[in-house]
Amino acid sequence: MNIRALLLLFFVIVFVSACGPRPLHPGFDKFITDHPTEFSKVDQKAGYSIDEQSMKMEYVFRSMTAGGGLVMPGLMLKDYLDTSGPAAFKEMSEDPGKSAPLHLSFHINSFKFEGFQTHLDLHVTAERNGKQVLDKDYQAQGQKQGGKMFWGGAWAQRHAVHSSTQSSLNTIFNELLTDLK
Repeated sequence: MNIRALLLLFFVIVFVSACGPRPLHPGFDKFITDHPTEFSKVDQKAGYSIDEQSMKMEYVFRSMTAGGGLVMPGLMLKDYLDTSGPAAFKEMSEDPGKSAPLHLSFHINSFKFEGFQTHLDLHVTAERNGKQVLDKDYQAQGQKQGGKMFWGGAWAQRHAVHSSTQSSLNTIFNELLTDLK
C-alpha cells in the first residue's frame, strides 16, 4: 500500500470513529446565569411541568469540524425554566401537581441542531386557577453559531448549542409571556 492510501485510510477511520457524541446539555443552567435575559414580568406565581417523553428526548448530531454531540432538550428546557422562569414571573418552580395559580405544561414536539442553529417546536398549555387559557405550538430558530463551530471545533460546540438553544427559548418565552398577558 502506498503512503496516500494509508493516509486516506487513516483519515477515513478517524472521521468515522471519531469521538462518540459528547453530552452537550451539562452546564446549560450556568450558561443561562452568565447570559441573563430580561423579560416583561407576569405578576403571578407560576408552576410548570414537562412531560416524560420530552424529559427523555435525545438528539444526536455530527459535525465535520466538531465531532458528535448529544443534546437532551428536555433537561435543557428544565434548566431554562428553573433559571429564567423566576425573571419572568413573580415566582416560578416545577409544579407537577398543578398547585400554582398559573400552571404551564410543556411538550417538545421537535428539536434539531442543523445549519449551526437550534430549531425548536414546543407545545405549551396554560391553566389559570384550573381553567385552560392557552393551548399553542411555538416554533423558533436560535441564532446561527457557524463561526464558533468552525473555528472552535469540539471545544466551542457546547457553547454554540447552549447559545443557540437559549436564543430559541428566549424567542418562544417572550411570545408566551405576551400571550399570557
